[in-house]
Amino acid sequence: MKINTSKTAFQSFSLAHKTVHPRLRYKGTALSQSNEFKYLGVIFDNKLNWKNDVNKIASRVSKRTNVLKHLAGSKSGCVRSTLNLTYQKYILPIITYSSESRVTAEPHTLKVLEHARNQALRLITGAVNTTYIDAMTFIKGSKPVHELIKERQCCYMRNCSESQETNTGKHMKTR
Repeated sequence: MKINTSKTAFQSFSLAHKTVHPRLRYKGTALSQSNEFKYLGVIFDNKLNWKNDVNKIASRVSKRTNVLKHLAGSKSGCVRSTLNLTYQKYILPIITYSSESRVTAEPHTLKVLEHARNQALRLITGAVNTTYIDAMTFIKGSKPVHELIKERQCCYMRNCSESQETNTGKHMKTR
């Protein structure tokens, strides 16, 4: 395999205030350092604070919320179950995609995503801006974003541990 060094970059992750700048070379060519990169749709930054990733997701959610606005605001209206199904299949997957990696995000970072989700919940429940968020989540039977992320992380960890047990040979049959 031939590596194109002009397209190759590296990134170092650190929580320190002072950024580390190692000088990496590949076959005599210096590699450039990146502060942020996108991998499988997830934006990683060098501090792993997830701000840019969460902002991008919130932007996508608010664009998709416009579909709910059009459905809810049409002349004949739309049944709540249809709005709910649209949310479940069209908006919620955007919020929960790769959420396991965002388990380390600060609560104030996730507020942006929570706000975008709340806009969708208002459209589904027909609530006004002054309606308590807890009331909307109760009516909808939904969980806050940080709880969804923690729940997905727990499922991921359980699946990983089950996978390790399977791969260690405990369940392998011998001839």
